[in-house]
Amino acid sequence: MTAPTDPPAAVPFRFTGTAGEYFGIWIVNLLLSVLTLGIYSAWAKVRTKQYFYQNTRVAGRSFDYHATGLQILIGRVIVVAGLIAYSVLSAILSAIPVVGLVLIVALIFLFPFLMVRSIRFNARMSSWSNVRFGFDGATIQAFLAYLLYPVLTAFTAYLAWPFAERAIRRFAVSNHRLGGARFAFDSGLAPFYGAFLAALGWAALVIVIGFVTGRALLPSFDMADPEQLGPAGFMTIYGFIFVAFFPAQAIYTALIRNAVYNNARLDERHRFRSSVQPFELFWLVMTNFLAIVVTLGLAIPWAKVRMAH
Repeated sequence: MTAPTDPPAAVPFRFTGTAGEYFGIWIVNLLLSVLTLGIYSAWAKVRTKQYFYQNTRVAGRSFDYHATGLQILIGRVIVVAGLIAYSVLSAILSAIPVVGLVLIVALIFLFPFLMVRSIRFNARMSSWSNVRFGFDGATIQAFLAYLLYPVLTAFTAYLAWPFAERAIRRFAVSNHRLGGARFAFDSGLAPFYGAFLAALGWAALVIVIGFVTGRALLPSFDMADPEQLGPAGFMTIYGFIFVAFFPAQAIYTALIRNAVYNNARLDERHRFRSSVQPFELFWLVMTNFLAIVVTLGLAIPWAKVRMAH
């Protein structure tokens, strides 16, 4: 008779950075980027990623980021050069509609190729415990996930968006690996529709409440003459829009995050768990935003470190 095995212990991810440490990195990055007319921003991106990666730990070991500022700068130069070339060609060949259409189609099909290259580069430049990540997704998969499926949902008035969302997440997760250990993602549609309907329901509820309240307070209001509202009325409308859509975004983001992590695994042996609460996330985002506004941007390092924690 064998002894029962203990359930595997949960190992939390931890972030050990501080706002004070990151502020020093952030302010130097900002000043040098301004002085170099943005050129140093490539190195600033690397320094920022390295700080957040190296201060994120699991099982006593940290992540790391290995790209160089020069690599980031070359990538940006290539993208800018491509956009300039496209603009010039479009201007020169604008008199030939067929050629312009061909350029647009070519740009559309170039997007998934660039997407795969970008994800692959970021994976290859990232590591945990000195083991590099990798990404094996194909361009055709990216085309289906990021372009075709989202476009097709428009024919369902976006009611089929959860199908596209799940396809995007499956492509992103299942094509990653850590060394030779592969990630996998498999989920039913229920959690994706749950997130979609929860966000949609919140926005619809607030809009209905706002409409009913407005009709009760201003029964004679004529929609054809919005100037009747005055400044206070417009501020009230903007307030309802804010309460409708920003919490809805937080609800969707938190629930989708939970759905993805809770259905992901690594090497068929390691599972993940996420329990982000939508309104806690909304509170975090809003208080970060207010702090940044009040401090004229100086609270950005504090807000980013707070979000990382």
